[in-house]
Amino acid sequence: LKNLGIIGMIASPTPGKDGDAAQISPETAKAIEDRIAGFSTGRGRGRTLVLSDPLTITNPSVSPEKVHVREMRMTPEERICAIFRIPPVVIGLGAGLDKSTYNNLRESQRMAIDNCNSPMWSRIQKMLTARLLPLCGGKKGERVEFNMSAVKYLQEDENAMHDRARKNFKDGVWTRAEARIATGKNAATEDEIYFTDIENQRALAAISAPINVKSMDRAELFRMLDEDADFN
Repeated sequence: LKNLGIIGMIASPTPGKDGDAAQISPETAKAIEDRIAGFSTGRGRGRTLVLSDPLTITNPSVSPEKVHVREMRMTPEERICAIFRIPPVVIGLGAGLDKSTYNNLRESQRMAIDNCNSPMWSRIQKMLTARLLPLCGGKKGERVEFNMSAVKYLQEDENAMHDRARKNFKDGVWTRAEARIATGKNAATEDEIYFTDIENQRALAAISAPINVKSMDRAELFRMLDEDADFN
């Protein structure tokens, strides 16, 4: 930006009322040029410039806003992130902040782990298994693995996990015990039951309830008849 490649400003005679602009001799033009340069650069910059001749000053230079400096900076950011397979929004670079929301930030963080961290962890695991484990007395079939339980973005979303467990239980894919275990809860023996079994129990209870009432009414009727017979 130090050398824009274009002239800094243009000083041209201002047209008069008749529409004709005054002619400026080369000597006068040179003097005006030197005076404007003296008041806009070096030690004289910032001083007030007063011209005796009517001139129109035009500034054709390009400002940083016009050359889109921000977009120029984003290009190398995006290329560097592409090399490491990390979305720019994950590390807070400007290239990804314009369209950043909570949802796509979480997706980008998961993408960074899947595309960058996980392959790196896998290579380290294989190298430690092949070279370090035999030196530490490792047995055949053993291998080195990272404990990913503390990696937040590798864990299933809590809401999605409960929705999946609830759906599998209602669809008859899981028992209630399996659904409870999947959501991190303890399961008892009575939980070894499918949702269809519960529905069948409810249906049988609904059918047998009127029968029991009728049976009770009939028994009560017989008792009353017996009492009347004894009374007579």
